Amino acid sequence: MNILRPSVVSKPAANLKLIAVAIALAVSGVSQVAVAGSCTTSSAGSWTCSGAADPTTDSFIHISESGSLDLMMEDDFGLNVDTPEAAILGVVTPGSTGDLVITQGTGTITQNGTGTAVGGRNEGTGNVIMNIGAQGDTGTSGSLYADAQGGGDITLNVYKSVSSKGYNAISASTTANGNINIYAAEDIDAMNTNSNSSRGILATADEGNVDIKADGNVSGQAGGVYVTGGKDVNIDINGDVTSGVTSLATAGVGVANNTGSTSVNVQGDVTSHTDDGVMLYAHSGAGSQSVHVGGDVTATDGGGVAVTSTGSSEAINIAVDGNVTANDFTHGGIYAFQDNGSGDIHATVGGDVTTTDGRGFTLYADRGGDVTAHIDGDINAKTDGVYAVSNNKDSSAHGDVNVSVGGDINAGRHGIRATSNGSVNVQLGGNVTAGDALGISATSTDQGSEGGITIEAMGDVTSGTSSNANPEWTIYADNQGTADSYIRTQGDVTGGDVGIKANSGGDVVVDAHGLISGDSGVAVDMTGVSGASTLMLSDNWALSGQAQAGNGTNDVLQLAGNTDSALDLSTVGDTGNANGIIGFENLLKTDSATWTLSGEQTQGGFDSVTLQNGTTVLNNATLLATGSPVDIQQAATLQTNGSSTINGSVNNSGTMSFDSTQPGSTLTINGNYTGNNGLLHFNTVLDDDNSQTDKLVVQGDTAGTTNVAVTNAGGTGASTLNGIELIDVGGQSNGEFVQQGRIAAGAYDYSLVRGQGGNANNWYLSSQVADPIAPLTPTVPPSTPEPGTPLTPTVPPVITEPSTPPAQPEMILRPEGASYSANLAAANTLFAMDMHDRIGSSTYVDPTTGEHKRSKLWLRTEDGHGHFNDSSEQLRTHNDHTVVQLGADLFGGSFNGTDKWEAGLMAGYGTSESESHSKITGYSSKGEVSGYSVGGYATWFANANEQTGAYVDTWAQYGWFDNRVKGDGLQAEHYDSSGLTASIESGYTFKLEGEQHDYFVQPQAQLIYMGVTADNHTEHNGTRVRDAQDKNVQTRLGARASMRSKIKQGLEPFVEVNWLHNSNEFGSSLDGVTVSQDGARNIGEMSLGLSGKVGKNVEVWGKMTQQIGEDDYRDSAATVGLKVNF
Repeated sequence: MNILRPSVVSKPAANLKLIAVAIALAVSGVSQVAVAGSCTTSSAGSWTCSGAADPTTDSFIHISESGSLDLMMEDDFGLNVDTPEAAILGVVTPGSTGDLVITQGTGTITQNGTGTAVGGRNEGTGNVIMNIGAQGDTGTSGSLYADAQGGGDITLNVYKSVSSKGYNAISASTTANGNINIYAAEDIDAMNTNSNSSRGILATADEGNVDIKADGNVSGQAGGVYVTGGKDVNIDINGDVTSGVTSLATAGVGVANNTGSTSVNVQGDVTSHTDDGVMLYAHSGAGSQSVHVGGDVTATDGGGVAVTSTGSSEAINIAVDGNVTANDFTHGGIYAFQDNGSGDIHATVGGDVTTTDGRGFTLYADRGGDVTAHIDGDINAKTDGVYAVSNNKDSSAHGDVNVSVGGDINAGRHGIRATSNGSVNVQLGGNVTAGDALGISATSTDQGSEGGITIEAMGDVTSGTSSNANPEWTIYADNQGTADSYIRTQGDVTGGDVGIKANSGGDVVVDAHGLISGDSGVAVDMTGVSGASTLMLSDNWALSGQAQAGNGTNDVLQLAGNTDSALDLSTVGDTGNANGIIGFENLLKTDSATWTLSGEQTQGGFDSVTLQNGTTVLNNATLLATGSPVDIQQAATLQTNGSSTINGSVNNSGTMSFDSTQPGSTLTINGNYTGNNGLLHFNTVLDDDNSQTDKLVVQGDTAGTTNVAVTNAGGTGASTLNGIELIDVGGQSNGEFVQQGRIAAGAYDYSLVRGQGGNANNWYLSSQVADPIAPLTPTVPPSTPEPGTPLTPTVPPVITEPSTPPAQPEMILRPEGASYSANLAAANTLFAMDMHDRIGSSTYVDPTTGEHKRSKLWLRTEDGHGHFNDSSEQLRTHNDHTVVQLGADLFGGSFNGTDKWEAGLMAGYGTSESESHSKITGYSSKGEVSGYSVGGYATWFANANEQTGAYVDTWAQYGWFDNRVKGDGLQAEHYDSSGLTASIESGYTFKLEGEQHDYFVQPQAQLIYMGVTADNHTEHNGTRVRDAQDKNVQTRLGARASMRSKIKQGLEPFVEVNWLHNSNEFGSSLDGVTVSQDGARNIGEMSLGLSGKVGKNVEVWGKMTQQIGEDDYRDSAATVGLKVNF
């Protein structure tokens, strides 16, 4: 160590106090050194500084060592200087190999001049290590300087905030392979300096790496962070970065001339007043270049983010989470240039991009790298909104260009310009408004199949808003290869001479969801397409100008979308129509929307018409299908409204229907018809032959199988003769039309039948029961008389009586009519009974006293099964029923001591299920009834003790019922019924005594009033259902015979024989046509049973009953009763 000072000589381990001024001398070629203050050394190269700063002004301290230097500033050490030199500077002299280590405690070094607060310079080959402050230090430091002139590494850890008044807040410089590592825990500020060229952090390297991390904000007059040279550069700032307004200012964050990869990550905002917000410029062959800004980028007089990589195969990645605001013609908002490099470019902005000069995005990959631009917000650009190019300088590269914008684009020139030697994909979520140029321009220069163009504009696209002359095109797609292209416009396309212009060697689809307008009279121009061109019309499409197909032979007009749309067929193929759709050989219907076609197509007949999905409506339209038949596929429907025509043939694998609002539409096919298990659905007023109906007219031949369904359009059913004509066939009628489902109206079922005689080609709906056709008797030709034989005189013809008019044809009745009738009969008869059904034998005899007593509680249950025909003999009904009744004797007495009377209350629950089957059609219907009843009864016996003589029994009850009728293929019908049933019964008991048995014979007569009626009901198909008659009175005349043992009480056998007469047969009226039970007017009935005691107070009885009526009316029932006496 060499030291010179005016009056004091330094010694090892001696305390030195600099009282006056430090003198800088040049000794042995060493830099100027001044030694002063409270810094002491205990051994060579080791210094410790302590003591507080002078309250006025201290002199600077410079310490120089050869070999190495370890300079420790204790926490109580401070300086207060005002000089252009460093306040404290440690130097390792040339030729040394040791490190320079400077450690500062929590003390404060104040530099009021333009010099550095703390500096370290290693002029040897060693490293520079500086630790300023400690973790959690809240103090402030002046500017810091570290220099490794011999290529050593620099490590700079700063735990204090740094505020510079002179030059850069933090400077680090090394040579050769030296690396730089800077960590700043607090804010770094070089804004209030005396130098216009001061930066927050400046790092200079040759071939070493640079790593800068700052947890606070970084700002500087001439730039926030700037790195020049070096290899790999990593900058990580957790706060904001700000660059000042001086004329020497550079980017907020700048990296220049490094040879490796670059990573810039700023979590806060980047603000630059006179240059780019972030600028990276890498040497030839450098690695990847990456920029991420977590906040906004604002450059009031520069570009937002600008990255240039020269000759690199690595990618450029730019991501800004916030907004970008810029003002620079060259760099604009986002600028990325792969200069003579093959690397990719990816640029993403989470907010808006606004430029007062220049483009929103400029992305250029010189040698075919992929280019991606994505922005979630809006673009407001002075010139182009997005300029993205993957150049084909290397013809073997096929880089793709992908542009996606979530918001609106407002551009002074082009909205989007995208070019690649691969594919181009443009996705736009908002509106595009272009100034004096195209709204969207996309070009793929690939000559093979690697390219292709996709444009999806979800908003409006408008061009030429700032020009007196309209641009040539609003959307331009130029695909120079054979790959496919797709253009979708969700909004309106306006402003250009041509709305959409497409060139391609491959297939092109233009999917229009809004208005496409061309001021020259051409809305869509695909004449430059040599592949198949498809015009897809969807949702809210409209054309202002013609749509022209390409030069291929397989061009398609596609009707698509999920919103109902319409097309005037008169515009198709008409070159003289201002909005004509010209040159498309094929018509294709897809998606779920209903398309209504109107007008008459007279030109441009289609080679093929394919209906794949959804519904296509011919509304008084004429469709010209001059090629293959119209193909109605399985998921498609062709509907006819009014009178429409297909000039061509039809293959039906799907559904053909007619206007459901009213019958009477007609479809005429001027060709052949083939059914491939498709469906024809007609709407018909189901009445007589002259009923209004939809109709299919086939001028040619029919073939294949077609299902036919018919919806009743308000008919009430009527008699038909020939039938209601549905299908008229002019040629060979080889097709089979098969009825699908029920065709029902009123009381009748209709059937689809082929006509007879001269109408055998046609198909009709008939409500008649078809009669078998008797074989014709061959006509015997007259014999030829023998020659010469005189002719027998002709006998005058016998005058015959006038022929009897043909009988009215029998109609096909629906089985549901029988179900309604069965339900009504069940509701009226479920709870009907005679006296013995309720009480068993007449009275109860006390086993001890022999006294006849009243019973208190009784219960009976009945299960039965029956069947009957209706009056037409077409319908056969089977039914089952179950009844449970419970009663109690509540009152009783005697008028004269010999007679007896009793009265009580009763309640019941019953169900009935029936199934009616049509012998004509095979259809069935099920009826169900379930209900409750409550009522009372009273009985009088003339001679109760002897159980002989006369009796009178009466009862009355009211019932409520739920009814259901469900026919094959029809909706279930639900309705209610309710009403009163009442009975009066009388008889006389004769007793015949024998030796061991007594015999009883009891003639009986009973009248039952059956007044349960059903509510008037209208079926889902419109049929009105009513009861066919008012009430019924059933008369029963018969006798009961029983036998009782004199020896002991036990079971008593009995037999009953009755004749039943019903004043009305239960029936229902369906639209005025009655369907009623047959054979129930007069019924014979026989019962066999037993009654007797099974315990002291319990008696049971049971019987089997069989009813037989006319026309195979049958009913069988089993009854069991129980009573408990008290």
